[in-house]
Amino acid sequence: MLQLPAIPVAPGLAVGEAMVVRDLREGVERQPIDGQQVEAECLRVQDALEHVATELEQDRDRVKVDLGAEAAEIFAFHLGLLRDPALREAILNRIKDNLDDAAHATAESILDLSRRFQALNDPIFREKADDLLDLERRLLRRLGALGEDRIQGIDRPVILIAARLTPAQAAGLDTAFVKALVMETGGRTSHVSIMASALGIPVVAGCRGSTRHVREHSTVVVDGDAGRLLVRPLDDELAQLREMASRRAARIAEALDHAHEPAVTVDGVEISIQGNIELAREVPGLLEVGGDGVGLFRTEYLYLTSSRPPTEEDHLQQYRKALSDLGGRTLTIRTFDLGADKAGLAGPDPEPNPMLGLRSIRYCLRNMQMFRTQLRAILRVAAEGPVRVMFPLIGVHSELRQARMALEDVREELLEEGLPHSRDLPVGMMIEVPSAALMASSFAREVDFFSIGTNDLTQYVLAVDRGNDSVASLYSSAHPAVLRMVKDVASAARHHGIDCSLCGEAASDPCLTMLLLGLGLRTLSLTPSRIPDIRRVVRSVRMADCERVARRVLRLESDRQVLRCLQEELGRAAPDFRAEQGS
Repeated sequence: MLQLPAIPVAPGLAVGEAMVVRDLREGVERQPIDGQQVEAECLRVQDALEHVATELEQDRDRVKVDLGAEAAEIFAFHLGLLRDPALREAILNRIKDNLDDAAHATAESILDLSRRFQALNDPIFREKADDLLDLERRLLRRLGALGEDRIQGIDRPVILIAARLTPAQAAGLDTAFVKALVMETGGRTSHVSIMASALGIPVVAGCRGSTRHVREHSTVVVDGDAGRLLVRPLDDELAQLREMASRRAARIAEALDHAHEPAVTVDGVEISIQGNIELAREVPGLLEVGGDGVGLFRTEYLYLTSSRPPTEEDHLQQYRKALSDLGGRTLTIRTFDLGADKAGLAGPDPEPNPMLGLRSIRYCLRNMQMFRTQLRAILRVAAEGPVRVMFPLIGVHSELRQARMALEDVREELLEEGLPHSRDLPVGMMIEVPSAALMASSFAREVDFFSIGTNDLTQYVLAVDRGNDSVASLYSSAHPAVLRMVKDVASAARHHGIDCSLCGEAASDPCLTMLLLGLGLRTLSLTPSRIPDIRRVVRSVRMADCERVARRVLRLESDRQVLRCLQEELGRAAPDFRAEQGS
């Protein structure tokens, strides 16, 4: 059996027959034309652009009904490109200047634009090339240069393995037949992953080599929890995997039965288990699995799924929907975590290292109009229910103070305009960089709460790019250096009497739960699909044991030692749960 690593996007375990769709981009052979054909070819391009725009609008309206308004906003980027005079002129100029036929001129113009997107040194913005791929396919089909997609005719249960997939294709998948999805490219934050995660099937992305190693009709297993693709399992392995899938289904069903019971340790300590969301439509699903509120609303997705910056009303609509669906539970909104490249506003010379450049709060403070627009919406919705705001990637006190000044300026603006708004909005900050962690005691005097973001904190503490496969093995939130910072931040918050939560991927790992509680955390915010597991672990342990585990772990020297210790301790505290996780 071959095992290929992948990035988990949507949870679940599926066993089935593989359908392999290799690279969807086929080269379009040039068909030279003469001068008399130029006008006709230009008219063909105009017709294709108008036809595809109408087609996209219809798809947008259908997706809005099926998956919600947020998902439908993905098509705004497609429509914006179609209506961009620069793209139209580029295609027409190729026809007029090079005497290219309409199909070849279209393909080459979009390829040029795609290369410009790929050149931007940030994975989120590079993944916009998927949208260009979708436009190319649609235009070429209208021009008669491309046949129908294989995936449109799926009529049997399959596990779809695709080299690349567009958001529109993902939205159109029939889950009566597509039982799981494997994408060779992309990540959790790509447009297609956002769309695919709403389908209710196991999904993994970034599974390199999957279309090369998997044969059509072969048996494969997709593990959306662990992020892996298992290829050609032997009969006994397959039997074990099917049994594992059955046990997981039973465990999830049992956990859901107890999802709304308080997450209280055996010795009576209550823990708040909240959820991380990207879109407002995720709130009902979060509550269904027992979420106590939203600990992290990643608002940058309002920007990444649209061709234009969202207006104040756009923000307000999304926040109101989330707050209404939460039914009195707390909504914690993180101001947008963007860089110039992510926001689609990068100049001709993208930053060589955007993770250390103009991103998050730095970008907010340089783009004050965008920032103020969001702050106005947050203050307004906070007048309607329990809302908190937190600023991302604060590294120095001046950044926090400038952000708070902007908030106060906006508050005065709303007061002058006579618009209802919150006068006592709780203000917090993300602890994501070592400088903030080391100065946590000082920062605690200026905010109402901390939220520890272990994803970036781990990256910066260990000097490891978590998106770089060459050093991925060095990235671990279980490293003792990271854990000591988490402990110090939690201690500083407790000393100053402010709340402290942890909202990185570490909160989603049941193996780390005892340790995080022992380090002093009483609020965890995580991927909603993992909430039942974390609640179950909490109800199985004693706080005294968690604190003992933390003391033991902090004496260790490596993440491997830490994980081995934690697996052993979880096995003692919750043997049934540990057995199921390991099976």
